[in-house]
Amino acid sequence: MQLSSPYSFPYQVLYEDAPLMSAGQDVRIRVTLGGIGTAAAVDALDALVTPFVMLASSGALSGDRIDPATSAINDKEGPFGDAKVVEWLLRSCRVDERSITVLAQMFLSVQDICPITRLTISGAHTPGATQLAVSNSPSANPYPETVADPGFPVEREPELYPEFVVRADFAEQISAEVVTDVDAEVFSWAAGLLSGAYGVAPIRPDECTATIDEESVQIKSELTWSLTRFRAHPAALGGLINVFAAVSRRVARVTRLAIE
Repeated sequence: MQLSSPYSFPYQVLYEDAPLMSAGQDVRIRVTLGGIGTAAAVDALDALVTPFVMLASSGALSGDRIDPATSAINDKEGPFGDAKVVEWLLRSCRVDERSITVLAQMFLSVQDICPITRLTISGAHTPGATQLAVSNSPSANPYPETVADPGFPVEREPELYPEFVVRADFAEQISAEVVTDVDAEVFSWAAGLLSGAYGVAPIRPDECTATIDEESVQIKSELTWSLTRFRAHPAALGGLINVFAAVSRRVARVTRLAIE
């Protein structure tokens, strides 16, 4: 699958020419630095990989072909490496292949702190496999699609505003434990959003974020979150729909989702 991004990367982005992120296998992320990898630089890189894994584990990056309920990255190991190369091992990846471009774009946020020369994404056991390069295409949509049928109706304003509310109705009144579990999934999505996972080229990804309530508001079987200062790509809301599709299958059945 040839991947493209509307961003022009100042580093080479290479990925394995095979089903990779979606195959349920372990995936190796390797960043080659242009300078010495200081502790601060490694921390800055890891501060992006961690929310990427959280975003993936929420089901947001399932795309339209993977069931959001089974979409995840099971674990992150690392960072490992030396002065020039930093690596992570992502266990049992089952996300849309375009998750590669999501991560590649997120790394743009730290280019001024730790210049990157190459990002390589490969199977943990196939590092010598044929590699493709993510190409630059100004018209490309680099983000995973929204699941075709989340299992509940979605009401969504046709025009996206900087301030809106997300309401989820559940089949029955939910317990405090369920509220905690649902909040955890939503805030895993928010961690990716706040880390620049849904950038709008040519704006720096870390400037394409939002502000979200620290916790949901519950009224019987309804949970509500408020978002303000939303500047991210609309695909972020498609990812959020995927999150609730996963919630409906994993945690508690959703009967309606409104983004208004």
